[in-house]
Amino acid sequence: MTVSEIQAIFRAGFPIFLFLSGLLLVFWYSSLSAMDAELAHKDTNRLITKLALIAVLCVSVRSRSDLGIIIYTLIVSTAISAGFTMIEYFRGSPVFDIQLHEETLATWDGVFRSSGASKEVPPMAASMMLAGVAIAAILLVRSRQNRMFLAAVVLMGVAAIAMTVTRSAMMSCGVILVCMLFYYRNDPVFPWLVRVTSVAVVLVALALPANIVSKFTAVSSTTEDTTVARRLAYQIIGFDLIRQHPLFGVGAGNYIVHYAQDSYRYTSGRGEEARPLHNNYLQYAAETGIVGFSAFMGLIFTTGLALLSAVRRASGSVRDYSEAILFAYFAMLLQLLFLSSKFLVSFWVLIGLAIVVRRIALRDFAPECSEADQDLPEIDGFDVTSDALVIYNSESSSTRKDLAIKTWGEHAFVFLNGLPLAKIRMGADRSFGLNVRDIFIVTKRTVSKDAAK
Repeated sequence: MTVSEIQAIFRAGFPIFLFLSGLLLVFWYSSLSAMDAELAHKDTNRLITKLALIAVLCVSVRSRSDLGIIIYTLIVSTAISAGFTMIEYFRGSPVFDIQLHEETLATWDGVFRSSGASKEVPPMAASMMLAGVAIAAILLVRSRQNRMFLAAVVLMGVAAIAMTVTRSAMMSCGVILVCMLFYYRNDPVFPWLVRVTSVAVVLVALALPANIVSKFTAVSSTTEDTTVARRLAYQIIGFDLIRQHPLFGVGAGNYIVHYAQDSYRYTSGRGEEARPLHNNYLQYAAETGIVGFSAFMGLIFTTGLALLSAVRRASGSVRDYSEAILFAYFAMLLQLLFLSSKFLVSFWVLIGLAIVVRRIALRDFAPECSEADQDLPEIDGFDVTSDALVIYNSESSSTRKDLAIKTWGEHAFVFLNGLPLAKIRMGADRSFGLNVRDIFIVTKRTVSKDAAK
């Protein structure tokens, strides 16, 4: 990797790298006063591994094709995990003998809660599948390639998420669907999306097993499901720890140590076992204080801005990938409200990909396109031959000038002698420039005749 490429990475992700560094420093500093320094060091080391993962993505993913490989790797892994989840759901037991957590072999109302043959607990496995489903769903809407495969992954993924009996992931899936409808409300694909969504919702409502539905209805019963009361206790204890240690918190990974203390034994809903705080945002605040929470929120905000910048600047497949990553990232932000672990792999992978897509978008960005007149006439299309361009739907006469064509966003811009002439909505895959001897500008009435020539 050249020096210029390294500089491009830092330019694209400097704010993100800044907050990541700040978060690492806060983790280290909080461990100095932590009640259990070993737990704090363990969390710090886990954060370092996630930073290394981000660095590997930034260094290794250099082009559109590299990005496509990573994106489809995530989609394929989602399909595999969903497949194992469905097998284990109907089998009633895990395919492989993997048990790192008691909850890995948890059941609900006679339903085995699968983790998709992974070492994660069901909510974490469902969250990772949710990220893949969001990416596949956006590419299904945006891309014209691999649509049958993408549709299959979306259907399998949604079914598998339901089969994990994870309320948070199912609710987040619904929220993402609503956000998709709102985002594409002015897009030509909107009517098709509404029809497909309506059919899917009806099918899910009719096909959802009663024992999965009972997971939602049990919320109102404190005797049937103590989850709500228990998690309310997590929040109460978390806020109390923030009150006692507002600046740097109780130390990374040390929430469970304080949760198990006798001072909280009378907190309503608190269980006997030491449990993590099932809310990443509050957990960062409790364990690393206002300083760590600010660094974490800064990381979230700057990552979101990087993705929005990529969506606005990129063209073709990179724009599609950027939109897909943006929706998956939003899904992970929703899941962080309910998850106990601060190290959900999908979340950190998406941060790395946010830097990657912004770097590619900045590299391919044509500023002269963004600065072109908004009222530039939009043409029907053009054909490029070896040395000529035929522009359709223009009332100008024939001319001989240098030509350049560059893509930006959803349009390709036609430049004559460096000045923008027209634009066409085409979603080309790459920006490119060329010079030709002749430009044939024809009207609608002569399109077929001139095109035949």
